[in-house]
Amino acid sequence: LDQGILKPTQPKVTSLDDMIFLSQFTKQRFMNASEIGCFLSHFSFWNHIVQNNIGCALILEDDAYFDDRLLANQINSILSDHDKMNYSLVSLFKHNDQKKTKDYKKYNEVYDRIDARCWGTVGYLITLDGARELINKSVPISSPVDYTMNGIMDILGKGYIVKNSLITLCD
Repeated sequence: LDQGILKPTQPKVTSLDDMIFLSQFTKQRFMNASEIGCFLSHFSFWNHIVQNNIGCALILEDDAYFDDRLLANQINSILSDHDKMNYSLVSLFKHNDQKKTKDYKKYNEVYDRIDARCWGTVGYLITLDGARELINKSVPISSPVDYTMNGIMDILGKGYIVKNSLITLCD
């Protein structure tokens, strides 16, 4: 906490729930402990990627469900598209209600652009440069990890979401 990752917005912090205030929500509220824990979990993976100079990594949350072979084919296709897209992050997951109702920014027939409204933490590919950008631009923490990731990728213009989401939630 004293290394600048979390910065209290109040002079006296009484609990984890009081550490981060989310002013971007219509009804302002504090992040809860599980949102902070989820953020720090992803942050630790990004840090691992950077410290170990990993070119591209697949991040899957524990509740991600998928067909191994289909997902492997999709990942191979995404990796082969890197040179023409120059992505930093590709989200492999959409909530079921988002698949039909969301008006994504179209990139091509396979991908849409990530914007600040997308969800992307259940499963995503992230490049070394993407991990560096997220580490540099996401602290001190000011919002849940999905809002932070998608907001940063929207600003950079280097985030995509697959149109054919092969990952679902198992819980």
